[in-house]
Amino acid sequence: MTHDPGEHASDVLNTTLVREGQDASTLEELVRFADEVEKRPIRQLLEDLPGLARLSEAKFHLVMKVIRNRIARQPLAVRERMIAMVKIFAQGTENTEMAARLREIFPQD
Repeated sequence: MTHDPGEHASDVLNTTLVREGQDASTLEELVRFADEVEKRPIRQLLEDLPGLARLSEAKFHLVMKVIRNRIARQPLAVRERMIAMVKIFAQGTENTEMAARLREIFPQD
């Protein structure tokens, strides 16, 4: 299998979870996608955030809701690390729309 050289650069934003979100179009697929977001290990989920922030507005709001519910159940130290990582991602992108979406996840912080 050959890969386009430019394809590797986009791999960071195009994980299996992100592709599943992009492809989800039926209610059943959206429910399955939300379940995958819920089950994703936190470290991987954080790494997926820049790609997830590129999903449609409705799909990103679904992701945001799942993440907010999930973080509420985490110990304080884990919550603080997640919030810090999201802030780093938001500050590190030149894409202002993506940065705004990432900041929306934890608007009170």
